[in-house]
Amino acid sequence: IVYKYFKRYERSMYKKANAITAVSKQMAQYIKHVVPDKRIHVIYNGIPRRDYETALMQKEEREPSKHLNIIYAGNIGLLQGMEVVPEAITLIDDLDIHFEIIGDGVLKSQLQDALEKRVAFRKPMPRDELLEYLRERADVLFFNLKKDPILEKTIPSKLFDYLLLSRPIITGIKGEGREILKRTGAAVFFEQDSPFSLADAIKETKRNYDIYFTNARKNCLKIAKSFIREDMYQKVLEIIE
Repeated sequence: IVYKYFKRYERSMYKKANAITAVSKQMAQYIKHVVPDKRIHVIYNGIPRRDYETALMQKEEREPSKHLNIIYAGNIGLLQGMEVVPEAITLIDDLDIHFEIIGDGVLKSQLQDALEKRVAFRKPMPRDELLEYLRERADVLFFNLKKDPILEKTIPSKLFDYLLLSRPIITGIKGEGREILKRTGAAVFFEQDSPFSLADAIKETKRNYDIYFTNARKNCLKIAKSFIREDMYQKVLEIIE
C-alpha cells in the first residue's frame, strides 16, 4: 500500500514539475517513460573544479608497489556489494596482493570477521586527506554495487573521485557508470555477485597492470574534464533562468 501510494506521488511530482533533472541517462530515460511530454536534463554529480585542477598538477613520481595494493574507500553498507570480497581473497592467496578497506558502515564488523585479518581496515578520512592517501598508496582502486536494476540507473559519485586519481579500477557496476569507465581503457569489470569473477578480475589486473596503468594516466583526467561540478551547476542555472 505504501509503495503504491508513493509511486502515485512520484508520478504526480514529475507531472507538476516545471523542470526535471536526473543524475544519469538511464535515470532520465526512466523518468521520460513517466512523463513523455517533458524534457529531462542530465546533471551529473561530477568533480569539484578545485580537485580537478589539483589533480592536473600532480606528478606521478611513485612506482607501483612490489605487491599490488588494491584499495576500496567508502561506505561499507547494504548496497556496496562488499560481500564478494572475502571469498575472492581466498581464491588469490597465491598472488602478491594487498587489499585495503577505508570506511565504515553496518557490514564492517561482519566483513572483518569474514576476512580474518587478511585485509587491512582503516577509519574514514576527510575527503582531501583521503584523495591524497589514495594517490600515494593505491595501485588499483576498487568498488562495487549490489546487482539491482534500480542501482544500474545511478552513477556512484565515487566513480568521479576515482577518475581524479588516474589509477586502474576494478569494479562490478553496470549502467552508464560502466560505459564511462570503459572509455578509460583502465577498468577491469567483474560480475557483481561473483567472488570467482572478482578473483579473475584481480588476476587480469595484475597480469596486465602496466597496460591499465598507462591507460589510466592518459585517459582518466581527460574523461573527468567532462564532469566538472561547476559546469553542471551552470546548466542548472540555465534551466532555472
